Amino acid sequence: MFSDASSAPQAYQKENERLVAEAKAAQERARERDHAMALEQQRLAQKNQALQDENAQLALRGSVQAGDLALKLQVRDR
Repeated sequence: MFSDASSAPQAYQKENERLVAEAKAAQERARERDHAMALEQQRLAQKNQALQDENAQLALRGSVQAGDLALKLQVRDR
């Protein structure tokens, strides 16, 4: 009977250690996922900025070309 009484706490201790290790592993996986998501967010923000810059350059180039065309049309009309 004494061996049964002493094995129960050992079983609980072993189960507790298993659960603690499982929780730590889950926390580590979550940290790794968070890090990967942060890197992806940074990459996407940089890509978004590059696209916004490209869009602004294209808009500026388009307005300059439109201005040149308007000047040519004014000269031709005179």
